[in-house]
Amino acid sequence: MIAEALEASPLFALLPATDAVAFARPLHAPPQAVLLRRGEIPASVLLIRHGAVDLVAASPMGRLGPGEVVGLDALFSAEPLAFDAVAATAFEGVALDGAGLLAFLDARADILHAMIGILSEQLRDQIRQIADLKLHSCAERLAGFLATLTPAQRDAVVTLPCDKQRLARRLGMEPATLSRAFARLRALGVHAGRGARVVIEDVAALRRLTGGSDS
Repeated sequence: MIAEALEASPLFALLPATDAVAFARPLHAPPQAVLLRRGEIPASVLLIRHGAVDLVAASPMGRLGPGEVVGLDALFSAEPLAFDAVAATAFEGVALDGAGLLAFLDARADILHAMIGILSEQLRDQIRQIADLKLHSCAERLAGFLATLTPAQRDAVVTLPCDKQRLARRLGMEPATLSRAFARLRALGVHAGRGARVVIEDVAALRRLTGGSDS
């Protein structure tokens, strides 16, 4: 399980499995289990394989899902976590011992530099997303996201890749605002129920709203 989980992560796929077994272990936890605690430098970095993890300070800050990593920034900076990491559902993943990971990276500067490159690209993507969010209304942001899920055809039925709470966070809005954005897109033939299924009656109209091509 450890090797498969690491191989599926762009960041940790860089770690040779034969070395990672020395400081990585499988981790399972029930819903509501506190995986990492606010105010502490994490002893382990968590890679989520199945389930979801809520980041909670005075109030919920967001939710992470499969493939995402918790605690790496605090480990690298030696700064205490600003949130609790709480299992939102039954959790399955990998815990990488912080001291072991740092010791390995100290000895493998090539892998450390490659990891920094991946983290830098992820940061650039986030900056681009933030810049894009500032230029578009909530309905336009949602339309643009849905357009990336659809082929270039008259109509489509798509499945959202994450729950709507996480989608709202990804698009830089509150869940209630996301609901209003879906409501505004009904005029363009976008119909979403409570689940992950979204019916789009006119993909071309959706693309035109975001300034994209309908060809």
